[in-house]
Amino acid sequence: YLGDQNAERQYRMDARKRLYSAVGPLRFQLLMACAEYANRIGRMSDGKYRYDMSMARYFGRSTAYRLIRTLAVSELIERQIAYADFSIDPAMRALLRFKQQAFLCLSSHQVSLNHPDADWTRQHQHVFYDNLTMIASAMIVDEAGGNARILRFDEFMNMAEADGLARFAPVPDLLTEFTPEKKPILWLRLIALAQLCIGFVERHGEDLGLDITPIDTKAALELSQDRHITAHRDTYLETMRTFGNSFAGP
Repeated sequence: YLGDQNAERQYRMDARKRLYSAVGPLRFQLLMACAEYANRIGRMSDGKYRYDMSMARYFGRSTAYRLIRTLAVSELIERQIAYADFSIDPAMRALLRFKQQAFLCLSSHQVSLNHPDADWTRQHQHVFYDNLTMIASAMIVDEAGGNARILRFDEFMNMAEADGLARFAPVPDLLTEFTPEKKPILWLRLIALAQLCIGFVERHGEDLGLDITPIDTKAALELSQDRHITAHRDTYLETMRTFGNSFAGP
């Protein structure tokens, strides 16, 4: 019995070392990406300015980068499952949950609910779930020696200048000329992902002291000027709270 217990302890210790070695730096990157994405949506949600979201302009490109980078880091984390045992540490399992929830924010009916303008036949205000993996993977650079990393912003900008951002489709098209009024369902999705990011940082990045711009969710929803969202405001507010509380508790 004691031998079995010692073997179990040794296994868990070794697995934890492998886990932290493989995923620890990526966890920090995800927290940073979440904070920067949430701050961008917070800036857009205050309603003070109208931003040019064209992919020919800096603000549109940087918004696309922040969004896709968040997905890409979570995708890269999931790839480490082959090298580490995520069951060892509940905090690390939350990283996998983040990816699942982030993908749902951008793809599922759990955000749009029963909005009458939802069109599931084309990617007009959402992204097909499986396409999100391809979009995230397009942001990952495989280097010599089996190492992988996320594209830097300067590389992303150079790519946009050279051959456009077609490899990240449909995200560039979704964001080009975006306003909450023109694409209210997409706005719901962007807010839901921001709330998820805020909840994740508050629960798992407290020791980093990351600054996040608070989002007045009620005011943000009102920017859409959408009759259905306005009529069901409380339901949508509860949905946003649900994503924000995804990591609440022990």
